[in-house]
Amino acid sequence: MFMTAGRIKINGKPALKLYMHEFDRKDEDFLDKLGIDQQDEEMEDARYILVHSQDDFLALRETIFQSYDLVSEKGPIVTLKRKEED
Repeated sequence: MFMTAGRIKINGKPALKLYMHEFDRKDEDFLDKLGIDQQDEEMEDARYILVHSQDDFLALRETIFQSYDLVSEKGPIVTLKRKEED
């Protein structure tokens, strides 16, 4: 699974569109609990959440890293691995 993000404006205010890509069934409940449940029509294999503050982003990222290890971070692409995997 990997994560990407892009900045957008909603009603003139900045927001972050945080995507999770290439997740599987084991990840779906976790993503649902975090509110990462919106589907983008242009990206079939991705879900996203709109994040409106840096504090919200940092809290979300911390929660993700409690269950997933950071495999790599290259520019806007963060590759993750479930902690229970070998």
